[in-house]
Amino acid sequence: MTHAELIKRLESWFNKKITGEQYELYKKRIDFIPVKALIHIVDEIIDDNPPNPSRFPTAKKIMAGWYAWKQANPQKVFLDYESDCKYCNSHGFLWFQKFDHEMGYKVKYVGRCPMCENWKSDVGKQSPVVCWTKEEIHQRGYELF
Repeated sequence: MTHAELIKRLESWFNKKITGEQYELYKKRIDFIPVKALIHIVDEIIDDNPPNPSRFPTAKKIMAGWYAWKQANPQKVFLDYESDCKYCNSHGFLWFQKFDHEMGYKVKYVGRCPMCENWKSDVGKQSPVVCWTKEEIHQRGYELF
């Protein structure tokens, strides 16, 4: 199912047709919500509301459903963003090391892959973990392992 199909489902349930411009504005506000979550949100809205055009859910109501779904399903929040990535072998991370002369051994580090967002399922959107390309890693004197 797509976002458009779910909006059409709401239109059908509430017996309310929204205009093209309203549709675009509505879709733009909820487009970032993963389809799996949106299916659940739409089902909840349909279960909780009788089919009345005046009860058609606002984008704010959809957003409230998104926040509730995120809180109830933190492990699923970023799973839809995972993709195949040859740069990091789909791990979402690059591992590198550098010899520390003071300590006398190689210190190991990890960074987020700059080519995909698969790391989001492990560290979230606001991660302080570095996001360097392989070239940047080498320029800083580290080696990949």
